[in-house]
Amino acid sequence: MSLSTKISSKENSSKESRAKQRSTQNYPKLFISYSQTDDCHNDWVVALAKRLLDDGVEVIMDHWDLKYGHEMFAFMEQMVTDPAVDKVLIVCDKLYKEKADGRIGGVGKEVELMVNCLVNDTTQEKFFALACEKNDDGNGCIPAYLNSRFYIDFSVGEDFELNYDRLLYFVYGREYHKKPPRGSIPERLMGEEDKQSPRERGVTARDNISAQPTPFGDALNLIYANAKNFKTAKGWLSGATGETDSETLALQTGKGFSDVSLVSSCFQQSEVLLEHILDGLMARKSSSHGIKDYLRVICSAFNANSCTFIENMDVFHTSKRGKVSARQIKILCEEYSELFEQNLALVFNASRSIFKNNSAYVPLTFDRAASADSEDQVVGLLINGIDKGIKIDASFQIVLSSIYEKTNGFSDSPDADQIRMHVYDNFKAVYNFVSDEMYERRYGMFKQQLSSVDVHFEPIIQFSASGKSFNIIGFEALARVDNRVPGWLFKAAELWGLRFQTQLDIYILRTALTKYLDQLVKSKRRSFSQLMLLTVNLYSSTILRAGYRDELYKILEELKFPGDKLVLELSEKGVIRAGDNEDETLGAFIKAKEELKEKRVQIAIDDFGAGYSSLLRVQKIMPDFVKVDREVLLYQPAFAAEMIAQLVSTKDASHNRLFRIIVEGLDEEVEENISLSTLVNDLEVDYIQGHALAMANHEAQDRLDKAKHDEIKQKLGW
Repeated sequence: MSLSTKISSKENSSKESRAKQRSTQNYPKLFISYSQTDDCHNDWVVALAKRLLDDGVEVIMDHWDLKYGHEMFAFMEQMVTDPAVDKVLIVCDKLYKEKADGRIGGVGKEVELMVNCLVNDTTQEKFFALACEKNDDGNGCIPAYLNSRFYIDFSVGEDFELNYDRLLYFVYGREYHKKPPRGSIPERLMGEEDKQSPRERGVTARDNISAQPTPFGDALNLIYANAKNFKTAKGWLSGATGETDSETLALQTGKGFSDVSLVSSCFQQSEVLLEHILDGLMARKSSSHGIKDYLRVICSAFNANSCTFIENMDVFHTSKRGKVSARQIKILCEEYSELFEQNLALVFNASRSIFKNNSAYVPLTFDRAASADSEDQVVGLLINGIDKGIKIDASFQIVLSSIYEKTNGFSDSPDADQIRMHVYDNFKAVYNFVSDEMYERRYGMFKQQLSSVDVHFEPIIQFSASGKSFNIIGFEALARVDNRVPGWLFKAAELWGLRFQTQLDIYILRTALTKYLDQLVKSKRRSFSQLMLLTVNLYSSTILRAGYRDELYKILEELKFPGDKLVLELSEKGVIRAGDNEDETLGAFIKAKEELKEKRVQIAIDDFGAGYSSLLRVQKIMPDFVKVDREVLLYQPAFAAEMIAQLVSTKDASHNRLFRIIVEGLDEEVEENISLSTLVNDLEVDYIQGHALAMANHEAQDRLDKAKHDEIKQKLGW
């Protein structure tokens, strides 16, 4: 019996009696979020919804509540944020997980809304997941933003009725497994004191501190003690206002925290510190800041008496007006001479940190090894007279060091968002995780950065040694910001993971195709017969995501761009992974490649020779193009020539080449090691690109000028 049949098996039972009950009771309102994977999955979800409706649950879902002409995103936002909706049921399968993790399509937008709501779901009962499919590890296909929460497993059909009852109990707020009542202390264990009543014993209010002398108990004691401190602390962490002197800035209210989170408290505190410093800089009259501006604002943030920048033992800068006196320098040298010793107490969990007498020394470096090995690496901040109400956190060192780095030693005045991104990136690099709020803010800034990305087109030239001819047959789309490679964007995407990488890949793909077609329209060459190949780079992990491929097909359909004119370039470092999971990775890639082939989209393996190079592995993938890496041509020309010869000579049963080879990065430096003539006349390479032939340009120029054409002919000896 199918799951849909099981769901509908009770639809015709006792409807009249249930209708009478509904008139006198309040019923829960439930919104169902799901991915429209296929007709079978959609029918399963609808059947489940009908079963819940029949059992008195007010079910809301797009199948019958979203009408033609309605705005889809507004509907989802209303359902997710509406306080009248008691529960949000998230039906998870493999496609939903992929779209949710990649923040793709309608599911992606819905997830972004739910992530924000999850933070405020203090009862942890409004949002819950249902897994109707398992992953390869045998666990439910649950997206990353829900993987720390319990879910109901509907993936086994035989257990459907049992799990449906669990679902129904939870939706109605009833206990499926009811806790039995607590009994009394056994008589045999009771002493005279136990026999007294609590009133006779004079019991005081319960203190939630573990008394057990165990590491776990110690951790609980520390956490609870910190929580009490934060609830009673005065100063900027609790949102109080005050001044220490005429230069102290007014502190902001509404930024207090009533409790401590194991995961995100340090991020919250650090963000308050960061925003206080940035607000202080904005409040200063000049938009150009010097070292004293930074020191005064940091001093104000800590409600401290002074903040001194120590460059070395002879050079000091302070937040106070005027110069540091010889007497002050002498006192600093004597009292803090231990700063320059090698083995110091780790107060901030950072090398060379000291905290004593309500003063703190904060090293302004992340390189612990360099700090320990270098005799003169003592750059740091000495903050004296810190407000006793302020609780120093290890993460403050990351904030201050990041600001120091981004401002080039407190001398430059970058945009506030540039500082924020640098701080967030360092948190991610150091801790490898951040709070949801910090993650979402960084993602929003990343999308803003993408809006400044343009695409340039580097021509790919086809050579025919037998016919002694050559011409431009396509272009590689290259991301540029102000004519520069946006390395900071790629670095951020690799640091923050799949969601950032997928967003970057989708944006560059759409921008490249749109700009290319716009140029063809302007030049009155819009017909598909005049379209040349366009190659677009993307992360190898992205192509394995069904959600990305769906978005790709949507863009092709929307722009009417023929699939056979698009080539997706994937680094072999990502596709070909030697090791235990090599076959699994290759299998997933080949499956995705076959799906793309149905849309006539072609694949190129980029950077061949720089990663896990193996002709056998490439033969397993069978790409349409193989692009030979520039670094191999530059540093290993003999090996490169041998590798190219092997690729060219690899043929099928009909004696046709298995791969079309593209040599990329040909410039004057490479030509000193391996010439254009060698590549074309001797090694019979068909496709080449690089500055020696044609520079990347903001316009897709499909013809070489006469001077460049003659120069290439001369190099080839034609």
